[in-house]
Amino acid sequence: MSHPFVLKFKLDLKVLLIVYLFLFFVPLTTQGYYYEVESFTFILNKVVLAAVFVLLLVKASLYLIRRKIPRDEMFLYLLGIAMLVFNMAALTLVEDMNFVVTGVALLLAPLVQSLSIRQLKNIIVLVLVALLSFATLTMIDFIFSLSLNPLVEIRYYGLTEQFGARFQNNSLFGQGNAFGAILGFLFLLLLTIDSEGLLGQSRLFFYLLLLLSTILLISSFSAGGIIIGFLGLLIWIITKYRYGFIVGLVLFAFIMMFIFSLSFESSSSRKLVSAGLKLERSYQFFLLVSQNPSILVSGFNAYNVERFYTESTYLDMVLNFGIIIPILFLAFLLKKMFSSKNINWAFLYFSAIFFIMTQNSSFLLPSAILLLVAVSLQRKIYSFPKSLV
Repeated sequence: MSHPFVLKFKLDLKVLLIVYLFLFFVPLTTQGYYYEVESFTFILNKVVLAAVFVLLLVKASLYLIRRKIPRDEMFLYLLGIAMLVFNMAALTLVEDMNFVVTGVALLLAPLVQSLSIRQLKNIIVLVLVALLSFATLTMIDFIFSLSLNPLVEIRYYGLTEQFGARFQNNSLFGQGNAFGAILGFLFLLLLTIDSEGLLGQSRLFFYLLLLLSTILLISSFSAGGIIIGFLGLLIWIITKYRYGFIVGLVLFAFIMMFIFSLSFESSSSRKLVSAGLKLERSYQFFLLVSQNPSILVSGFNAYNVERFYTESTYLDMVLNFGIIIPILFLAFLLKKMFSSKNINWAFLYFSAIFFIMTQNSSFLLPSAILLLVAVSLQRKIYSFPKSLV
């Protein structure tokens, strides 16, 4: 009999490779360049990445041929094909490769849907454990001037030398907002699988993950990621415990007061500049579309040498694909949100819409992998409730 505080893992190659894909694209910049890896370059390099992608795509193709693919996963698979077809010119004309690679990642939908509930749960937990481990190593490196973390973002040290000591866990992601968005979505996934009873035999382990991921989310100083994460935490508390609304509301208020009291003066001006930039880029987008309505049909960036990007993944999708693919993708997320019986699932899909609207494309690829996991996991939970473990 297993210990009640130990999470039982039955790892296999498919689970590990999907986790690898997520972790590999965590330090991917919006310009499509990879950050320096101080060690383990024989693992974290493009050759190994290509081999992993090919292996998983072959496996996914076999599932597509041999088995009937559920409707939602088939939609995401076809969406990936459409993204590749509409954006093939981006391979030579567009620096931002996130949309192209995201299209390839969505082709893994037939493979992900074949995984069991236990395997899908393990992917979520392993990804979170890996991110927490890297963040812990980064903290130790900063405090004791060591080099334990194999993933090192170059600009982290440049910022440190230029502006003085400035500890940032989000150096793992390259961008603070991307860090908060990706971790916020993963944080909600953790709460959602617990609301479904998937971590019922591992309470100590769950609360440890919850505590550490909360600390890490706060340390990102990403306003959107933190607010969405703690709104999700409030919903989880309300639905999980008796008198949860009162307890959750008080807890949420105190935590938010604490967050906004940290470095408020030093960070407020930077956040205002960032918000102003997003508004300006959005205005330029609508101005560009009004002058060139053909963008809504064929996109802009995939067929023009002079490129234009906003600070919104959704608007950038319009620039890359035209309006049809973004509308279909948004409609899919809205459908999943309104059809979810569990409010935790509904808020998870709402957060995906929020982040796609407010974050740039560096958020897209890792979250697309998590979205495949979430869609398949939700379907299996409500299709095969007796298989919950």
